[in-house]
Amino acid sequence: MRLYTRLKENKIFAMILLIELALILLLAKDCFREQRISTLEAEEWKSSDEDLEVVTDVEGYKGVYVQDAMNVVDKEIMHSREHMLPPGAYEVTVEYKSITNLENRSNSVADSAGKMVFNSYKASSDLRSSTILLDDGAKMRTSRLWVRWGKGLEDFQGRLLFNGVGELVVKNVIIKEMVVYRYVRIGGYVLLFTLLDMLYLFFVRNSIWVQSQEQKLRRCGLGGIILFTSMLFFTDALFYGHDLTFHLERLHAMAEAFSEGQIPHRIQQNMLNGYGYVNPLFYGELFLSLPALLYNLYVPLQTCYKIYAIALNVLTCLITYHCFTKMSRDWKMGMFVSFLYTASAYRMVDIFVRADVGEYTAMTFLPLVVYGFWKVYSKPDHEKIGMKDYLPIVLGLSGILECHILSCYMLTVFIPLFLLIMWRKTFTARRFAALVKSAVLLVLLNLWFAYPLWSSLQMDIKVTQAGTMGRIEKYGITLAQIAGIFHTATGDSIWDGVKAEMPLTTGITLILGIFLLGFLAIKRDKWNLKEDKNYTLATLFGGSGILALYFSSAYCPWDSLAVLVPALDQVLGTIQFSWRYLEIATMLLTLTVMYTLLVIGGKYGKKRMYQLMSGLMVVMLCTEGLFFMQYQNESQYRKYYSESELTGFDVGSGMEYILKDTDRDQLNTNEIQMEKGVQTKDLELVKGNRELLCKNGNAEQAYVDIPVLHYDNYIAYDKDTGDAVTLDTGDNNRIRIQLPPHYLGTVVVSYQEPVIWRVMEGISVVTLLAIVIYMAVVYGSGIWHGKAGGDEKSV
Repeated sequence: MRLYTRLKENKIFAMILLIELALILLLAKDCFREQRISTLEAEEWKSSDEDLEVVTDVEGYKGVYVQDAMNVVDKEIMHSREHMLPPGAYEVTVEYKSITNLENRSNSVADSAGKMVFNSYKASSDLRSSTILLDDGAKMRTSRLWVRWGKGLEDFQGRLLFNGVGELVVKNVIIKEMVVYRYVRIGGYVLLFTLLDMLYLFFVRNSIWVQSQEQKLRRCGLGGIILFTSMLFFTDALFYGHDLTFHLERLHAMAEAFSEGQIPHRIQQNMLNGYGYVNPLFYGELFLSLPALLYNLYVPLQTCYKIYAIALNVLTCLITYHCFTKMSRDWKMGMFVSFLYTASAYRMVDIFVRADVGEYTAMTFLPLVVYGFWKVYSKPDHEKIGMKDYLPIVLGLSGILECHILSCYMLTVFIPLFLLIMWRKTFTARRFAALVKSAVLLVLLNLWFAYPLWSSLQMDIKVTQAGTMGRIEKYGITLAQIAGIFHTATGDSIWDGVKAEMPLTTGITLILGIFLLGFLAIKRDKWNLKEDKNYTLATLFGGSGILALYFSSAYCPWDSLAVLVPALDQVLGTIQFSWRYLEIATMLLTLTVMYTLLVIGGKYGKKRMYQLMSGLMVVMLCTEGLFFMQYQNESQYRKYYSESELTGFDVGSGMEYILKDTDRDQLNTNEIQMEKGVQTKDLELVKGNRELLCKNGNAEQAYVDIPVLHYDNYIAYDKDTGDAVTLDTGDNNRIRIQLPPHYLGTVVVSYQEPVIWRVMEGISVVTLLAIVIYMAVVYGSGIWHGKAGGDEKSV
């Protein structure tokens, strides 16, 4: 009734709601439309070039055969008929043959005679589609396309492009509408209208959404931080990042795993031309569940990635604001420091230049770890340290472990160092007990991922081989890079000099925190800062931040340590690049800025502190604003609508998790190899399992090598009887199936998790449920938002 009264008083807003409802109902009408399935048969395709002879073979394939190479690339040879395509998302399947060399067919995915594209001349902006590469290594390719909401396309058309040599023929193209996307589109518009309504109520109709001045400032500030750090994602493409395609491959592989029922995701079945890759065992993918699920709902691939990145910006901003507001007991300081960290130079480099999803996801949880330790160590001696105090440590470290092992690796240096520095507090009974409890809870919560990772390291893979990780000292950065006022926007990791190197710095704003700390050190005796708890924390974080900068620099003798202690060679090299320590430095120097400003505020007053905050914010807006401008002007710009834009081989430059002595070039072909007397049909992937119809005409055991890498945990059995079939390692680490004498049947090769893994998953699930129940009880009882206890004190 109250809402009705307010809407009656605000007729303009009521009218806006009615218009939005009408649009939603108009969209909902499409949900009852019949599913659209179109088939473009080869006989319907027409020649686009009179000089090329287009023929149809006995199997119904239509196209061209060119023995002598033509001096052309992407030459259109055929086009389909024009037809109507309503709005929606479609799955496109092309059945074809491609032979780059007619005399010696390679069946390699590295070779291709051409590609297929789709277009609409009348409404090109309404069509979103990927180029489908028709490589020699397959007979069928799948992609997706989207038609914008409206009247649809009247002249949708497929075009076949030829590279000028070999055979390129098409049998049919099936275009199948994905009905689920109709509902996804409605959900998207509902979210859009909700956001617009909130902005309208916030800025125009305050009488409906009553807020205090402070609430408005907080929401505007947080929204501004999120918008500033996310604005480069509001494009119809993705800017180039070093690891972008690698993480898009991970996203797509996880979406495939979900559709096959592989939960949790342990192996990327279709990666490396279908040979498989165990990246998920070593590189946590828990948080990729969101974009993977969206992709299974037929949201474009690049949009899934953007939603993920923006969601992390939101989460980073809010977590940092919450934690630092509690630690500083000043919401304005919390807002300021949230901006410093969320828009920090190294984090922006991680997101855009490097596109390192794992690392910038880990940076989301670092403030939570710091906050958890702060709560535990700031608790007064007479108060009990409960789970609500150390739970942020558990959640923060769990988040980091589940997305980026190397970030955990770096924390194993700084967390023990902190515990030793604070040894007087660390080894008090109640605090030490809380730390032990947090460690136990951390282990239990993450057993589902940590135990399979540990057991998988027993495999003979590249990352476990001595001497494979290399020396890292050559990647150290110089003082000029660390302290530079402005930084570049593009580049790579250069080990021979700094020319064309990407920006590697925490940003001048955070470096200024070191100078502020130096100023306080000069004033220490005069201001009697030895007893100032904020100064103590500023010194602690500042010193640790300088140490992290030293670790990332060209002046740290990593290689000398490796030579003096050979056992450390592989351990030190695991970090890959010494400049990774800038991640830790960013967090520590952000805290240094906060606590130095709090000290200054205590001596000069809050007004002077806020003036310094404003000045630092202007500096950061200028430096990172310039970075954004240069980045979008200098970076490559590419559209990734579906999996057809990916190669399946983007698994990281080092292929760290490949089996030892695997020849990567041989993975380009996926032919089945077998002994004489053995016959097989095509290998099929059915719900995550490989199925192969085999016949062994020999009176003795014979083998078949299938194009799948023989990682641990593969089993094989007869599809009809369930009898086990022996597996060995064949040529180039392929799975070798040992067929019994006179065998005839279908062999199923399946990746099966060990029972102990399932047990660990159960323990982690139970632990998670216990934490959720605990939080619900505490929150419901008011304890969570009751007296802050340690939050109101300082260390």
